[in-house]
Amino acid sequence: GNSECMRNIQKYQSHIDLIIPKPYSTKRILWALGEIINKNKMTKMEKLVEEELQKFEMNNITMGYRYMTDAILFTLKDETLLKRMQDNLYPKIAAKYDNVSVINVKWTLDKCTTSIKRYTSKNKIKEYFLNDTKKNNLSTKLFISTVVRNIKEKQKETK
Repeated sequence: GNSECMRNIQKYQSHIDLIIPKPYSTKRILWALGEIINKNKMTKMEKLVEEELQKFEMNNITMGYRYMTDAILFTLKDETLLKRMQDNLYPKIAAKYDNVSVINVKWTLDKCTTSIKRYTSKNKIKEYFLNDTKKNNLSTKLFISTVVRNIKEKQKETK
Protein backbone atom coordinates (compact mmCIF):
# COMPACT_ATOMS: atom_id res chain seq x y z
CA GLY A 1 0.00 0.00 0.00
CA ASN A 2 0.89 3.65 0.40
CA SER A 3 3.08 3.22 3.50
CA GLU A 4 5.31 0.68 1.71
CA CYS A 5 5.51 3.03 -1.26
CA MET A 6 6.56 5.92 1.01
CA ARG A 7 9.27 3.76 2.65
CA ASN A 8 10.65 2.95 -0.79
CA ILE A 9 10.55 6.60 -1.77
CA GLN A 10 12.50 7.54 1.36
CA LYS A 11 14.96 4.69 0.81
CA TYR A 12 15.72 5.67 -2.78
CA GLN A 13 15.12 9.43 -2.47
CA SER A 14 18.46 10.43 -4.00
CA HIS A 15 17.57 8.44 -7.14
CA ILE A 16 14.08 9.87 -7.60
CA ASP A 17 13.75 12.79 -9.98
CA LEU A 18 10.02 13.36 -9.75
CA ILE A 19 6.89 11.95 -8.14
CA ILE A 20 3.65 12.19 -10.09
CA PRO A 21 0.58 11.86 -7.86
CA LYS A 22 -2.55 10.14 -9.13
CA PRO A 23 -4.63 10.92 -11.08
CA TYR A 24 -2.31 11.95 -13.87
CA SER A 25 -2.83 12.76 -17.48
CA THR A 26 -0.68 11.92 -20.47
CA LYS A 27 0.19 15.62 -20.70
CA ARG A 28 1.46 15.60 -17.08
CA ILE A 29 3.56 12.47 -17.70
CA LEU A 30 5.09 13.95 -20.87
CA TRP A 31 5.85 17.19 -19.02
CA ALA A 32 7.48 15.21 -16.20
CA LEU A 33 9.62 13.21 -18.63
CA GLY A 34 10.70 16.45 -20.27
CA GLU A 35 11.70 17.87 -16.88
CA ILE A 36 13.75 14.78 -16.05
CA ILE A 37 15.49 14.83 -19.43
CA ASN A 38 16.20 18.56 -19.13
CA LYS A 39 17.52 18.11 -15.59
CA ASN A 40 19.98 15.49 -16.81
CA LYS A 41 21.13 17.79 -19.64
CA MET A 42 21.80 20.76 -17.36
CA THR A 43 24.99 22.67 -17.97
CA LYS A 44 27.42 23.42 -15.19
CA MET A 45 26.13 26.99 -15.08
CA GLU A 46 22.51 25.84 -14.84
CA LYS A 47 23.45 23.57 -11.94
CA LEU A 48 25.13 26.48 -10.16
CA VAL A 49 22.01 28.61 -10.61
CA GLU A 50 19.77 25.80 -9.36
CA GLU A 51 22.00 25.27 -6.29
CA GLU A 52 21.86 28.99 -5.53
CA LEU A 53 18.08 29.16 -5.92
CA GLN A 54 17.64 26.18 -3.58
CA LYS A 55 18.71 28.49 -0.76
CA PHE A 56 15.32 30.17 -1.02
CA GLU A 57 11.81 28.90 -0.42
CA MET A 58 10.26 28.82 -3.86
CA ASN A 59 8.28 26.39 -5.95
CA ASN A 60 10.65 25.07 -8.62
CA ILE A 61 7.92 23.91 -10.99
CA THR A 62 6.40 27.33 -11.65
CA MET A 63 6.97 29.62 -14.61
CA GLY A 64 8.35 32.17 -12.15
CA TYR A 65 11.12 29.76 -11.22
CA ARG A 66 11.89 29.07 -14.89
CA TYR A 67 11.90 32.76 -15.76
CA MET A 68 14.08 33.54 -12.73
CA THR A 69 16.54 30.82 -13.72
CA ASP A 70 16.69 32.18 -17.27
CA ALA A 71 17.03 35.77 -16.04
CA ILE A 72 20.02 34.77 -13.93
CA LEU A 73 21.59 32.73 -16.75
CA PHE A 74 21.20 35.57 -19.26
CA THR A 75 22.58 38.06 -16.74
CA LEU A 76 25.58 35.85 -15.99
CA LYS A 77 26.48 36.17 -19.67
CA ASP A 78 25.71 39.90 -19.91
CA GLU A 79 25.17 42.02 -16.80
CA THR A 80 24.16 45.04 -18.87
CA LEU A 81 20.78 43.33 -19.34
CA LEU A 82 19.91 44.54 -15.83
CA LYS A 83 20.14 48.21 -16.82
CA ARG A 84 16.79 48.42 -18.55
CA MET A 85 15.26 45.07 -17.79
CA GLN A 86 11.97 45.81 -19.54
CA ASP A 87 13.83 46.57 -22.79
CA ASN A 88 16.75 44.15 -22.50
CA LEU A 89 16.24 41.16 -20.22
CA TYR A 90 12.49 40.52 -20.32
CA PRO A 91 12.27 40.33 -24.14
CA LYS A 92 15.03 37.66 -24.18
CA ILE A 93 13.04 35.55 -21.72
CA ALA A 94 9.79 36.17 -23.62
CA ALA A 95 11.42 35.04 -26.88
CA LYS A 96 12.55 31.78 -25.27
CA TYR A 97 8.95 30.95 -24.35
CA ASP A 98 7.30 31.48 -27.73
CA ASN A 99 7.04 35.24 -27.32
CA VAL A 100 4.90 35.49 -24.23
CA SER A 101 4.40 39.16 -23.48
CA VAL A 102 7.16 41.16 -21.81
CA ILE A 103 4.56 42.38 -19.30
CA ASN A 104 3.79 38.76 -18.42
CA VAL A 105 7.48 38.01 -17.86
CA LYS A 106 7.84 41.07 -15.62
CA TRP A 107 4.69 40.24 -13.65
CA THR A 108 5.71 36.61 -13.20
CA LEU A 109 9.24 37.50 -12.04
CA ASP A 110 7.87 40.10 -9.61
CA LYS A 111 5.43 37.53 -8.21
CA CYS A 112 8.28 35.03 -7.85
CA THR A 113 10.32 37.62 -5.93
CA THR A 114 7.31 38.39 -3.71
CA SER A 115 6.90 34.68 -3.05
CA ILE A 116 10.57 34.36 -2.10
CA LYS A 117 10.18 37.27 0.36
CA ARG A 118 7.05 35.74 1.84
CA TYR A 119 8.24 32.16 2.31
CA THR A 120 11.99 32.49 2.93
CA SER A 121 12.95 33.36 6.49
CA LYS A 122 13.83 37.00 7.11
CA ASN A 123 17.15 35.95 8.64
CA LYS A 124 18.10 33.99 5.54
CA ILE A 125 17.23 36.95 3.32
CA LYS A 126 19.19 39.36 5.55
CA GLU A 127 22.18 37.02 5.57
CA TYR A 128 22.15 36.47 1.81
CA PHE A 129 21.58 40.06 0.79
CA LEU A 130 23.59 41.54 3.68
CA ASN A 131 22.60 45.18 3.90
CA ASP A 132 21.31 45.49 0.34
CA THR A 133 17.68 45.27 1.38
CA LYS A 134 16.02 48.17 3.17
CA LYS A 135 12.72 47.68 4.96
CA ASN A 136 12.17 44.27 3.35
CA ASN A 137 12.34 45.88 -0.10
CA LEU A 138 13.76 43.02 -2.12
CA SER A 139 13.28 43.81 -5.79
CA THR A 140 13.57 41.43 -8.72
CA LYS A 141 16.59 43.37 -9.97
CA LEU A 142 18.34 43.17 -6.58
CA PHE A 143 17.56 39.46 -6.32
CA ILE A 144 18.97 38.67 -9.77
CA SER A 145 22.05 40.87 -9.40
CA THR A 146 22.93 39.45 -5.97
CA VAL A 147 22.53 35.84 -7.11
CA VAL A 148 24.68 36.60 -10.17
CA ARG A 149 27.35 38.24 -7.99
CA ASN A 150 27.41 35.26 -5.60
CA ILE A 151 27.67 32.72 -8.43
CA LYS A 152 30.55 34.68 -9.99
CA GLU A 153 32.33 34.81 -6.63
CA LYS A 154 31.94 31.04 -6.25
CA GLN A 155 33.37 30.54 -9.73
CA LYS A 156 36.43 32.64 -8.84
CA GLU A 157 36.96 30.61 -5.66
CA THR A 158 36.93 27.31 -7.54
CA LYS A 159 39.46 28.44 -10.15
